[in-house]
Amino acid sequence: MTHPPYITELYRRRLAVAGIPMKYRHLRLADWQPYNDLAAKAYTAAVNFVATVPERLAVEPMDEPAGPLIGRGLALIGPWGGGKTTLACATASEIHIQHNPAIFFVAMADYIAVLAEQHSIKPQADRGVPEAVERYWKIHELKQRVYKSPLVVFDDVGKEHRTASNMAVDEVDRLLRQRFRNGLLNVVTSNEPLERWSKLYNPSMASFASEAFDEVVLGGKDLRRGC
Repeated sequence: MTHPPYITELYRRRLAVAGIPMKYRHLRLADWQPYNDLAAKAYTAAVNFVATVPERLAVEPMDEPAGPLIGRGLALIGPWGGGKTTLACATASEIHIQHNPAIFFVAMADYIAVLAEQHSIKPQADRGVPEAVERYWKIHELKQRVYKSPLVVFDDVGKEHRTASNMAVDEVDRLLRQRFRNGLLNVVTSNEPLERWSKLYNPSMASFASEAFDEVVLGGKDLRRGC
């Protein structure tokens, strides 16, 4: 397979370490082709997002007070198959190429499942069971990346498994708010419009999301089925 000239071995390794799915590692933003008016608006919003990253992403130490865009991410909203994940990954890769921050990709459902696993193996880890200790600290390292990476793509927000303890709801709320407060960038994909996040999570989440994201809506075509 012949790759574009910017796809170097180092670049591929960086995107692999970042968790970008293999099928998207060759993409840049210009490779994402709008298929209708909504997609064209989404593409324009993504281009603007990339261009304004220096105004959105905190750099320590900050020499000036934070501006109005600091920490404000991008929310790609729409039904299945509309190209949200493809556009999110292309946007993240473009930001990595143009501005060079570390990026990371995680499906929110997978992340919540891993946190539940960590909780379940903690008693074994506390007793010093080697396999449990090793797995516990691997999950801890994942959490550090998710909380501290300059830019994280959170895929399929809203599809995470819910339990009676509301652990998923509390973690998503805590995670997105903390990253926003710290001036780190979140790119999320979701089937649920931000205005519904008050029911999906808690009453204040829709208000927070309107402050923390530029919302972009895609839809009208299922690219997976070609219709």
